[in-house]
Amino acid sequence: MCGMATSPDFMEDFRYELSRRMIKAGLSATSQLLFPYGDWSRKAAAQMLEITHDTALGPKQFARSVGGRRAAQEVSRGHAAFRGIRVFIGHSGGGVAAAHASRLLLQNHAEKDDLRHFIIQIGSPKCAVHPEDQRDTLYIRFGGDGRRTDPVTRMGSWGGWEKAAGRWWRWNPEKYAPASRVQLSLIGGHADYFRRHDPFVSGEGVSNLEIMTDCIQRWLKERMNAAAML
Repeated sequence: MCGMATSPDFMEDFRYELSRRMIKAGLSATSQLLFPYGDWSRKAAAQMLEITHDTALGPKQFARSVGGRRAAQEVSRGHAAFRGIRVFIGHSGGGVAAAHASRLLLQNHAEKDDLRHFIIQIGSPKCAVHPEDQRDTLYIRFGGDGRRTDPVTRMGSWGGWEKAAGRWWRWNPEKYAPASRVQLSLIGGHADYFRRHDPFVSGEGVSNLEIMTDCIQRWLKERMNAAAML
């Protein structure tokens, strides 16, 4: 799922590469590219307002998510009887829509035991992840070398109030945070997570796209193996 004012082919290289790896690993994989807030042909100001609105929603408010509802409708169209594993991956504001769409679809699914969702947010603003989804959510951002070159990941909040000892309440800045959070040593900034050519290739000859896809593939394998043991 793409974020704000994105070109129609922005995530295509990544979509192809991850699908190729899943199929090579013996999995049956199909994918969709969604634009929950529109692509670069829609006014950026309107998209920004919708993303800002959705980012601020708490776990009990996802039904009000503009991008989440759009994405959920697109995913369910033609796949109402789907059984198995879905992976919701979003870049920037698309990561917010991914978290919301996943939860909305699970809530509307009559037989949740035969459906498993994983959420991956890439360079996204911080937003509340539903408590039931935190364990199965991965958050990726720039910064493995000590520098954070993606300002979008500084926006938003994972925080929430929780009951402390006695009658007191305290603010927990990570109350609704994804359980898995990684910082990757990539080249560039917010728009460069999916680059595969120079100058976005490390001295070892590894591109941003390869580094990020490696990370996602490892995490998905771990979570799928863990899910199979439940």
